Amino acid sequence: MTENWNIGAVLLDMDGTLLDTETIYHASLVTALTAFGYAGATAMSHAMIGIPAAECEDLLRQRYGADFPLLDIRTAFAAKRDEMLQDGLPLKAGVIELLDALRAATVRWRS
Repeated sequence: MTENWNIGAVLLDMDGTLLDTETIYHASLVTALTAFGYAGATAMSHAMIGIPAAECEDLLRQRYGADFPLLDIRTAFAAKRDEMLQDGLPLKAGVIELLDALRAATVRWRS
């Protein structure tokens, strides 16, 4: 499969590309919002994908009000995230196969 590849460079972002952090972050935010009784946690979490943290905080305040307990939600989010990451970071589907194919194509590695 790789014998016809003509690769000059490969650039990979680990967060959300090689590592399935999105699933962890989504579940952690939904758990935190739900624990505090906020409705629409799943939709809110999906709306925040790919958005910088400061903008996510603005979205949360716009949706849930100026008195939204951001620090408490952050603490609950971090606790759930850390619990889910105890066994390590999950890989995205196909990562091992991609890396094996790149290695077979003799792509040089730099970090």
